[in-house]
Amino acid sequence: MIIKAAEIERKHPGTARTVGAALANYVTPNSIVDFKGFINVNNSAIDEFVRVFIEKYGKEKFDTLKFINTNDLLDAILKKVRNRRINNAKKHLNVSRWRNIKFSPIVT
Repeated sequence: MIIKAAEIERKHPGTARTVGAALANYVTPNSIVDFKGFINVNNSAIDEFVRVFIEKYGKEKFDTLKFINTNDLLDAILKKVRNRRINNAKKHLNVSRWRNIKFSPIVT
């Protein structure tokens, strides 16, 4: 299924965060998200899109999405936000099984 981000942006005007959340509510795993004509190419909109999608479907399903009609800025934001959201999700895991891991001291 192809989701046109610009159409959702027109249907749900508002702040970048509300647009991002609205987009996430239309996107399902394995969707193709078409960013042609999308105006809210910024960290807030994309962060909210990724956050809502991951909360709804899980971080593994985010990698099933395909993005078309992007540009270098949007690609960089998507990559940065995805990595940050997935790393934040890892902080909530039970890490007791890692207690035997030894970290090297930082050498400055």
